[in-house]
Amino acid sequence: MPAFRIRPKIALCAALLGCAAAGLAAESSRTAEDWLAQGLERKAQGRGEEALECFQRAVEADPDLPEAQYWLGYMLYGLNESLEEARKHFNRFLELAGDDPAQADQAAKARNAVEQIEIEMARRAKAYLSDKKTAEQIADTLAAPTRAIAPYDGGRIAILVRFELDSAEIVPGEALTLDRVALSLTDPRIAGKTILVEGHTCSRGDSLHNLELSRKRAEAVRQALIRRGVDPARLKIQGFGEDRPIRPNDSEENQAANRRVEFVRID
Repeated sequence: MPAFRIRPKIALCAALLGCAAAGLAAESSRTAEDWLAQGLERKAQGRGEEALECFQRAVEADPDLPEAQYWLGYMLYGLNESLEEARKHFNRFLELAGDDPAQADQAAKARNAVEQIEIEMARRAKAYLSDKKTAEQIADTLAAPTRAIAPYDGGRIAILVRFELDSAEIVPGEALTLDRVALSLTDPRIAGKTILVEGHTCSRGDSLHNLELSRKRAEAVRQALIRRGVDPARLKIQGFGEDRPIRPNDSEENQAANRRVEFVRID
């Protein structure tokens, strides 16, 4: 009786399915401590968004693990995400840590962070009306039928969003700017409109590196807006590197102005 031969494509599919199933099983079996360790590793590597996700998974796996609560609060605060969420996780850490001497150093840092968060939240509440006005001004520009760089003819506005040097990490302190942009996108005149997020750099460094860096920065801003409630389907990105300066790259001040993000309404 002839032996049946398994066709290579079928064998490959079976192998891939087996690997995928094994991967899912391995991920589902990971403990909070596993996620915490991976998050700390990603943080040390400067991969903030990945570290944040790992700490979130750690808290989901074990909400009573003090270190997971602390580091989730730390990353939310450091990446300028929801201050209310950051405060919640810091306070939960303080509840879990209690008077444990081993947690004393982190507890002091958590209490200081909560204090700073509450000061910042009070400042934001006081500034809300002026922030809203600024958001309305952004919306006015995006809604205007102005001429823009081809192929898009919608409104265009340049926003200075600062990043760490040669990095796509948004610097602390830019949360208010991103809050204003997200609020502007709820304006009825542009609700539902697609927005192109453009990344631009100065002329320092290699042009190919700058092109990729500008794309990564545009994506970082896109993700920040998504976390602020903007529909992902409305946001597209493009990086232009150093090709479209708004000032000559002949001084520190002008180079800083060229390191920017622009928002364009796509009609």
